[in-house]
Amino acid sequence: MSDLKLFVWEGEDVLPVVFGGMICVLAHDIEEALRLIKHKYEPSPEEQGARAIMARFPHNRYRVVEQPEAFALEGSDY
Repeated sequence: MSDLKLFVWEGEDVLPVVFGGMICVLAHDIEEALRLIKHKYEPSPEEQGARAIMARFPHNRYRVVEQPEAFALEGSDY
């Protein structure tokens, strides 16, 4: 059995454009999950959007999913 866990961040400070978003990371622990997010959104000097995402990202507001669960993210018509 794998020791991977699903770390989930949801809400207004997660990938906001107009509304909040969701990030799910499959990792062994929270440190690995945060490293993977940082790697994905590591800003280059010309990427101001990625820099803003990481500056507002709620690092400590996550939940760990270790049991079967379904996720849905509704589309937007803005």
